[in-house]
Amino acid sequence: MDKVLAMSELHPRDRLAYWYDVACKVFVKHECRVEKPPAFDATIHRTTLGQLGIVKVDSLGLSYAAVTRRNIAREEDDVFLLGLQLEGTATLIQDGREATLKPGDFALLDAQRPFFAHYSAKWRRLFLRIPHRALKARLAPSSQLTAYAMRRGPGIGGLVSDYLRMIPHHIGALEETARAKIGEQIL
Repeated sequence: MDKVLAMSELHPRDRLAYWYDVACKVFVKHECRVEKPPAFDATIHRTTLGQLGIVKVDSLGLSYAAVTRRNIAREEDDVFLLGLQLEGTATLIQDGREATLKPGDFALLDAQRPFFAHYSAKWRRLFLRIPHRALKARLAPSSQLTAYAMRRGPGIGGLVSDYLRMIPHHIGALEETARAKIGEQIL
């Protein structure tokens, strides 16, 4: 995975602005807050699997992110974000539902509708950027699927969680055709 952001090289006063600039390009346009600005640190890695974008974030101090109606009006991407919690916790709110994720849990968010995310002081997440058209062709209405926690356990949630968790470790060795096939499998 390509590293697109590493805050450790920046002065603490510049970190939030730099995060905002890079993260809005890598994910979607959003609002964010940090718990303690001088302590804020983050790293973003990204790659693709066919039509899916894969983004891994390590964060210390980013406590809140939201996609608002104003962000959506200016957004060109038409994507879902499937987030797998790797470390720490996240509480997601969308479509009247609230889901709290622990390591191994994952949930889907629609970037074309407002959502809110509250994070623990330190967290890591793996995000899949899924084009709307690709997911809507396969599933029920998306408003019934967002902010619903899939738990890592003995069932399908554990299988999917473990499969997604191993992608960053093996993706560098894959050729583009293999990446596209795996992207289709994930969908």
